[in-house]
Amino acid sequence: MTAILKIESDFGRTKGKHQVFGVYNSIIYYSKNDVILRRWAVKELVSFLVLCKRNRFDPFEVKGSWAGAIGIAQFLPSSYLKYGIDADKDGMVNLFSLKDSLYSIAHYLVKHGWFIDKKKALYAYNHSKNYVEGVLAYAFRLNPEKFKAKTR
Repeated sequence: MTAILKIESDFGRTKGKHQVFGVYNSIIYYSKNDVILRRWAVKELVSFLVLCKRNRFDPFEVKGSWAGAIGIAQFLPSSYLKYGIDADKDGMVNLFSLKDSLYSIAHYLVKHGWFIDKKKALYAYNHSKNYVEGVLAYAFRLNPEKFKAKTR
């Protein structure tokens, strides 16, 4: 989880500067010929608006990545709603909070088979083989002995 937080947002230092509502709205508007991309963006925009209502976020103020990922863990809105955990028990899932982000990452990875196939779980988190290898390399660098024991 530490490696994911480092790679995704440098431990929350770079959560993104793009207006998330605008990201999805632009994808919907400009992808008229790509039905699959457009459906995906509509689903993410609806999820984003639902999570804004639940958390009392102003949808025009929330910033994220160029791809619409949100918070310290850089979850897409649909993943935020499905896998987000209210770890600090304050009544809302806030992935701008470290504790909620850590528990949510763990929940996501476990649901995607972490204990069976770590690479597959990481690939579900970010569909890039380079991302998967980067997370594993960073985790190994943090604690080589512990990492070796857990991945055997």
